[in-house]
Amino acid sequence: MNLASRLNGKTVAIKTYFGAVYCTRYIRPHYVRMLVDKIREVGGTPFVTDTTTLDLRGQRGSAVSYLETAAMHGFTSETLGAPIVIADGLYGSDQVSIEIDGKQLRHIYIAKAIYEADFLLSLVHFKGHGLTGIGGTCKNLSMGCASKLGKNFAHYYDLPKVEKEKCNGCGECMTICPAKAVKMVQETATIDEHLCFACRGCISVCRPKAITNKRATQADFNIRVADTVYGLTELIGKENMSCFNLIIDVDWMCDCEHLEDGWSDVPIVPDIGIAASDDPVAVDQASTDLVNQSQGIPGSKAEEAGALKPGVDKFQLINGVSPSVHLEALEKLGVGIRKYELAKIE
Repeated sequence: MNLASRLNGKTVAIKTYFGAVYCTRYIRPHYVRMLVDKIREVGGTPFVTDTTTLDLRGQRGSAVSYLETAAMHGFTSETLGAPIVIADGLYGSDQVSIEIDGKQLRHIYIAKAIYEADFLLSLVHFKGHGLTGIGGTCKNLSMGCASKLGKNFAHYYDLPKVEKEKCNGCGECMTICPAKAVKMVQETATIDEHLCFACRGCISVCRPKAITNKRATQADFNIRVADTVYGLTELIGKENMSCFNLIIDVDWMCDCEHLEDGWSDVPIVPDIGIAASDDPVAVDQASTDLVNQSQGIPGSKAEEAGALKPGVDKFQLINGVSPSVHLEALEKLGVGIRKYELAKIE
């Protein structure tokens, strides 16, 4: 990887995740601090970053609410030794639009602070995920680096739309919209697609459920995740990226998928260590293989799913989707390769 010489004189975005409210399976702040200190030692200028979630009213839906959550879990500029920057701005609309030739997407929307950094270093807690099988580097580089609009077009086929026959004209959607994209026309809400950045605030307050958009299938979501990583690597350059997967506290599901109800589950395997590579596909494939080769922990979701034995596809058995879906798509797009050599460092 030879990171030291590549980071000297660079502004380095450490893209990580601060955890959902009250959940416990997230990267501990001291791991991030150790990386911050190392970057400074070699002459880099680090900042720690993540993006807002898709839903404006969620616990991490704005920069303010997310920074409060981060502080709750011990992530502050003082503990990390570097500034925390919410990369897509106050509400998730700070972005750059990139044209790509993806399998499904023709545009992606990347958080502006990610785009402006000289170097992108992904530091992720490796775990399961209900839509992609795993939450690893590639998930971190796709949905984690996308603005709200970018997340929307991975999860949904279109922008929110008003079903006029259901609209009661209450106007609550207009009040909550930070983009002022909602107008009332003849006592019916309309959404200006040129202003909307898909924060879903309107959907969250619409009592008659008159505002909806069509959700992408799981298979299409995985392809769109791959498209987003492909566009990001083309934008930033593979030489300006590096990836670390912390294969510890391996929950079967991302804590954001525990419905932010404040719980995390028993890890499915014992702690394995840290996998690192400049290739995001290889590091996720290696991490997946290391988990699959491990004996599952009795009493965990692995036992419930019949995935205790070494060698079984634990994430397929537990979450119903294999990580190979998006990893194969990424390999076909030329982002990286699934074949790797594992060099063990004690």
